[in-house]
Amino acid sequence: MSGLDEVRGALPAAAVDVKLNLEAVLQGEALTPAQRWGVAVAAADVVVVSAELELAAWDVSGRKLWSTFVEPPWEYDVDADIVRLDVMGRRTQFPLVGGPPSP
Repeated sequence: MSGLDEVRGALPAAAVDVKLNLEAVLQGEALTPAQRWGVAVAAADVVVVSAELELAAWDVSGRKLWSTFVEPPWEYDVDADIVRLDVMGRRTQFPLVGGPPSP
């Protein structure tokens, strides 16, 4: 069993979307290896999921912690428990569990 299978297996049935997104993100070609690891092990209890227009964090029980709208071009990285987000040149950073500040 791979590490990805173990993480997906630990998620409850209610988190089926998180399971599918995890597989798509971690096995896809869209992320660099560093970003892939950031997604996979960000804080051991949090999964960061990126989509075309949204960045979100979920806990391992399948509860959405936060989400934020993003507009291309954008990129992010996770360093320990800090998310650094660059959306169209506007850079922000915020706690991984707490999420971005309210607009």
